Amino acid sequence: MKCYQYFQEKEKCPWCPNEAVFAGKHVRREWFSPQTEKTYELIDTPLKNPDGSISKLEILRDITAQKQEEKQLKLSLNDKESVLKEMQQRINIAAEIQSSLLPKESPPQTGLEISALNIMARNVGGDYYDNVLNPSGQLAFVIADVMGKDISAALFMTMVRAIWRNNVMASKSPDDILSAMNHSVYSDFNASGRFVSMFSALYDSSTFTLTYSNGGHNPPLYLPDDSNQFEPLDTDGMLIGILPDSKYSVAQRVLNEGDLIVVYTDGIVEAERDEALFGMERLQDVIIQNRSGDVKEIQNKIISAVKEYTQGEPQSDDLTLMVLRVAGI
Repeated sequence: MKCYQYFQEKEKCPWCPNEAVFAGKHVRREWFSPQTEKTYELIDTPLKNPDGSISKLEILRDITAQKQEEKQLKLSLNDKESVLKEMQQRINIAAEIQSSLLPKESPPQTGLEISALNIMARNVGGDYYDNVLNPSGQLAFVIADVMGKDISAALFMTMVRAIWRNNVMASKSPDDILSAMNHSVYSDFNASGRFVSMFSALYDSSTFTLTYSNGGHNPPLYLPDDSNQFEPLDTDGMLIGILPDSKYSVAQRVLNEGDLIVVYTDGIVEAERDEALFGMERLQDVIIQNRSGDVKEIQNKIISAVKEYTQGEPQSDDLTLMVLRVAGI
């Protein structure tokens, strides 16, 4: 039986994830099936086999009840203005706390020019970025996306931040950080049906070496200063919180002065207009067209392009972006 037949459809979904998954990309999607009248969440993770071929781990969840509960909660709150006001006050407090946990500026003398920002779809959310010097003076940076855009996602984000920073200060490598993160959060995330994608990296300015590990996150884009060809910074590793003993691989790359790295969450490439995504090609075009600007200019041009594309539609997902450029010696 074909997967679409399981949902009583006559042909495959127009967004069928197989092509992307077998090209090595992680896929996560929610959709409503009019045939079964249910809402589903699909998570596909590519797994590299010893012979170099790719198979996949697929998780399919019926989240109809969860969506109905969310809808009922919204309807209930709409009937209680006082409750709404109190909840908004709590959300505002949570938003202030969450915003205070994001870095206001980058550490000096890291060998990288950095500009980053986070725009929540609601007051609070699950996106997170950070950068900090480890005890050896190397710059550690991270971007992560906890499932959800509510207060609980924000609370899980604070947990993720604390664990990541503790492991950075223990001078662990990016792959060991992801393994430790998965070990620490698995029980809580599994109990709540949550997960988090994360890209963690370490930059040594003395050797221009970037060491990185990816746990199911959108691979950052690396653009050498002397090329128009992007290279994804990716390694083997699934979403954090899915399995208790997940292993994560690590990779290294020697950078050169002027090289660009653009790190982002899926809210950038999955911004929608008439059910069409902003997409990777548009993101790469904006970077190429503005590569001569400083990192903040590039960052602002990307955000402006996303907002222009969505034509004033309400923001459906958090937007988090970090642009880094290798500085001279």
